[in-house]
Amino acid sequence: MARFGRTGDLFRAILLFIGRDRLALTYLVLMPLCGITLLLTLPPLQMPDELTHLLKAEAISQGDWVAHRLNAHDAGSLLPEGLVRFAWTANNTVYPPRRPYAFVNLIGDTRARFDGPYVPAGYPNTAIYPPFFYFPSAVALGIARVLGAPVFFAYLCARLAVLLTASFLGACAIAWATRARLLLALLLSLPMDMGLFVSCAQDGVQIATAALVAVGLGRCTTDRGLIATALPLGLVIAAKPAYLPLAFLPMTCMSAGRHKMRMAVVASCLAMLIPLICTVLFTHPAKVGFRVAAHVAAPVQLMYVVRHPLHVAHILASTLRLMGWTYVRQFVGVLGRLQVDLGAVSDGAAVAALLVAALSGIGKMGKGLVSWHNAGTGGILAGSILAVFMALYMIWTPVAAPLIEGIQGRYFIPIAIMMTLLFPQSPEGLPVGRTPLRQAVFLGGFMVAGAMTAQRAIMAFYWLPVGR
Repeated sequence: MARFGRTGDLFRAILLFIGRDRLALTYLVLMPLCGITLLLTLPPLQMPDELTHLLKAEAISQGDWVAHRLNAHDAGSLLPEGLVRFAWTANNTVYPPRRPYAFVNLIGDTRARFDGPYVPAGYPNTAIYPPFFYFPSAVALGIARVLGAPVFFAYLCARLAVLLTASFLGACAIAWATRARLLLALLLSLPMDMGLFVSCAQDGVQIATAALVAVGLGRCTTDRGLIATALPLGLVIAAKPAYLPLAFLPMTCMSAGRHKMRMAVVASCLAMLIPLICTVLFTHPAKVGFRVAAHVAAPVQLMYVVRHPLHVAHILASTLRLMGWTYVRQFVGVLGRLQVDLGAVSDGAAVAALLVAALSGIGKMGKGLVSWHNAGTGGILAGSILAVFMALYMIWTPVAAPLIEGIQGRYFIPIAIMMTLLFPQSPEGLPVGRTPLRQAVFLGGFMVAGAMTAQRAIMAFYWLPVGR
């Protein structure tokens, strides 16, 4: 009981800390409210890969943290037939509907429950991920299953758990931040963030954790703080191995000195060790080939990269030239299964707001913006972006294809959050509670406008007749 009391005291202390900062409090209040509106109108399993994320979360809730190979091209677990049937029924629904949607259609088969036989259920693209960022949705599914709730209700509880967890972590990061605080808050408030926060995917909690890591790296001045920050950094990388270059960030964030640099190297090694351990424990037992029928073969692709590096560079440049603005739009928020477009005006306004926030984070003189530390940090972030492209080129793109396939704008949100490390920091940090009111109002307007724009697009795509 004493342990639970200490946990409660810590939670209350964190809430008081957030409550004393206008920016963090605005985020903590508005993000759950905006997210709940999307939770009620975004149909089930309509965010990218949410079907397999839901199956992965259910397996974790049953204690099956490591997926198993079901055959040469599939990996998964034994799951309740009712949940699997619900998931595939919702996943296979054709959108946009031919006639206006009603809530009874949205709910579908509410009689589906967790009872019945267990059947093999494959989720090969998410089977390789470690379980850590699935814990909120897995706990909600497990509690709902024990209480005998219908599958649909359990699914809504899982989405709500992810929303509340990500919102709380994001508010903590904003309250703790001392670099480009408004920019960080906006990067955590994009319509794409809202969509991911109300899905069963691991991305929402991963993005919020990346914000905590960025703030921690920008503030840490002690060895213990650096090591503590390296742990969640390693988890962020383990959930998306293409972020491996981010493991070198501790080496560019610590101040000069032989001892400090030694500890930074230790922290970077720890951030790389965690993904390696997760690969051995969780990825290797469940790894299967992706898109084999489409002639995707990572070893052959690797040989092609080695033999034709200039041609691969040309492919990368062509992909950026043809798809660059599409990635920007997806970064801001193309919801659903990359079908619900918010419109060019909304995307442009969001980009403009991010630029305004970035300029406010630089300050009047831009002191500290140009430095060797920032050069190293910028190189690491550029390497991470390149690593995302090359990872998808290796595992998702057919051999010698003219463009890199499988890239989505949301993959760059954690990297963009790490870019706040490039901005100058006040020597004493921003005093708690001294956030300018105009920044809180700016954030609130950004979040409300983004939520309203997302709702308009969702209603037009899913709920209104075709042609309206």
